[in-house]
Amino acid sequence: MKLSKETVAKLKNFASINPNLVYDGSGKLKTISEAKNILASADVDIDKALSIYDVNEFLSIVGLVDDGDITINENSCTISNGKRKVRYVFADPNILTAPQKDITMPPAEYTLNLTQEDIEAIHKASSTLGHNTLRIAFTDSNSGSIKVVDSTGASKNDFTLQEISSGDTYAESLRFSFDILINNLKLMPGNYTVYLSSKLISKWEGDSANYFIALEGTSTYGG
Repeated sequence: MKLSKETVAKLKNFASINPNLVYDGSGKLKTISEAKNILASADVDIDKALSIYDVNEFLSIVGLVDDGDITINENSCTISNGKRKVRYVFADPNILTAPQKDITMPPAEYTLNLTQEDIEAIHKASSTLGHNTLRIAFTDSNSGSIKVVDSTGASKNDFTLQEISSGDTYAESLRFSFDILINNLKLMPGNYTVYLSSKLISKWEGDSANYFIALEGTSTYGG
């Protein structure tokens, strides 16, 4: 077996969420952050179970053998090509952080689409302004905005990604302000449909992976 470029990219992305990985061989890769505020899933082309303590270390070890074939055994795997071979021993899955159950997304109060360019602009604004909150808010039932803000109020500087309208995706004529930590937007490159719920959870649905990301306690809904 060889790891495809797509699978390697997904493994690297998931390692940014949690260095641990427990995979059951089902074709559905999942990970969860230590703080339990990000859960990610993606399809991969690996057909046997893995339990890895440090995914980036594992990928570096795989890279020691150019164009190596990976043979997965019960407690370890071997990467080999000709005379060269390296053995990697799996970790005990009981000591690793892994999702224990799937999340069922509650009904969304608002749904929007963000392009890869939008997400890059959000990260750039966050870095430039020193703010770490993405705020999607409606000040009334007809109009709102997507902004990068300082949720503490210490700075009044902000970046507006775009103004938004209710359209057909606004469930109720209520005001809301949903806050997401930009540091938690550890996403694969691509475009996303974003579902926002007053239950303080969001779902980011992309072509390569899906993410559940918690909303912050500064979020408000209703009024």
